[in-house]
Amino acid sequence: MTNPFDDSNRDANNGQGPNDNGQGSNNSGSENNPYQPTNHPEDRPGYGQGQNQGGGLPSYGDYSSQQNQGGFGDNGYGQGGYGQVGYGQGGYGAAGYQEGAPGYGGYAGYDQQPPAYQPTKPSAIDALKWGFKATFSNAKLWILGALAFFAVSFGVAMLMGVPAAIQENNGQAGAAVSVLNILSMIVSMVLALLVMRLALFQVDDPRTGWNYLGKNIPWLPTIGVEIVISIIGAAVVMVPMMGILAATVGMGAGGAEPTEEDVFAAVGTVFGILFVMMLIMFFIQPLIMFMSWAAIDGKGFTGAFKVGFNIGKNNYGQLLVFLLLNFVCGIGILITLGLGAIVIGPALMLGQAHLYRQCTGGPVPAA
Repeated sequence: MTNPFDDSNRDANNGQGPNDNGQGSNNSGSENNPYQPTNHPEDRPGYGQGQNQGGGLPSYGDYSSQQNQGGFGDNGYGQGGYGQVGYGQGGYGAAGYQEGAPGYGGYAGYDQQPPAYQPTKPSAIDALKWGFKATFSNAKLWILGALAFFAVSFGVAMLMGVPAAIQENNGQAGAAVSVLNILSMIVSMVLALLVMRLALFQVDDPRTGWNYLGKNIPWLPTIGVEIVISIIGAAVVMVPMMGILAATVGMGAGGAEPTEEDVFAAVGTVFGILFVMMLIMFFIQPLIMFMSWAAIDGKGFTGAFKVGFNIGKNNYGQLLVFLLLNFVCGIGILITLGLGAIVIGPALMLGQAHLYRQCTGGPVPAA
């Protein structure tokens, strides 16, 4: 082996070292450098220049620019972790798992409810289907609440029955009966408004519970709307009732004993008038049935009449379908001797709240 420090070698190459014309031999790195080259990444050309070729790991110079792409940024626990790609658009929810953002089913958190959607056309059948589903999914509120409601109603009826029995026996306690009648009407109205508002809460928030009872109720506008609707209903009923009264009085006119034919004719007239009255109320009901709902939803006194009437006018057919479904459910209550009201009653109320939200543009939970 040639000694690079041998003087004879240096002289043979004009003092420039062995065979390299001053540049060293082709193996100068191995002969002059005591540290031999390795296959480590840092020994590769271009290491630290931001080049991430061949699918290798990012270099130190490129790490800061890539940390928002492959680390805890867009594809990590940010937009691609619990955000848009992880539990977000491609996961359980619609906008990721951030606090306050929609989770599974379009609702906050882990509430296992069907996703909310924006209805394009109201559907009475979907509303009633959701009403039954919500009744069973939140049974501790709606079924137990129905039992409590019927218990209170039974207690009020018992209280009213005592003065009525006294009045029937000795003609007294008439004032007490009148007061109890007024109180029962007030209690019934208050309970109805509480349940209506609770049903709207259930449509808007699947976590609705007993702690929602009595919240956000505009009492004065809603009670005012209820009174006006009652007056309208009384006016509609008054005309047929006058016809029934006239038929009854005419049957005994002249002091003669009414014949069997007269009795049947009078009864037929009464039932005919009642049937006409029911038809009138049935076809008017869609125009007024959501006025109270609009009032309790915060539309104001005058706004409730406008919103309720427009809902009825624009969705008249579906509201008639819902009323027919109510009639069918009423038959079901009769068949079960009233026991079915524990489930059917809340379902009808929830279905009506769902239909109201559909008619006002939603969003509503899927049936």
